[in-house]
Amino acid sequence: MTLSRPKRLWVALAGLVVVVLGGALWAWAAIASNPVKEPVPKVLPEVKVEPPVQTVLDWMHAMNLHDYPLALSHLAPADRPLMFTTKSAFNSTSFDHIKCSLARETPINSEVDCLFTEPPFGWSVDLTRQADGPWLITGYGQG
Repeated sequence: MTLSRPKRLWVALAGLVVVVLGGALWAWAAIASNPVKEPVPKVLPEVKVEPPVQTVLDWMHAMNLHDYPLALSHLAPADRPLMFTTKSAFNSTSFDHIKCSLARETPINSEVDCLFTEPPFGWSVDLTRQADGPWLITGYGQG
């Protein structure tokens, strides 16, 4: 069956509308899911030189206090974009009943495994030792 010219125009127009609306919806979703990142404060608190497990516990404590600069200072500078990107996401985060243990350690790298009962899940946290300085977090995730 062949469509008449007016029907072909309507079908083409309908297709164009679907494409344009789909593109607009995709763009809106992309913007909504990638909110503007929080700026990194120019001056961050100093991190104490402590063992890897204590460094991770201090980092999580800073997050529980909603102290963004202190929490951010526990991450290596190149890995600070890993931190929660918005104040609302950061401020809604808290960890209860934290239990962390050292999974492995070398003179410059370590891994700490943490379990939480509320919410119930665990994280594995990677750290790198700064030259004669503190351990800084270089990665984390559920593990």
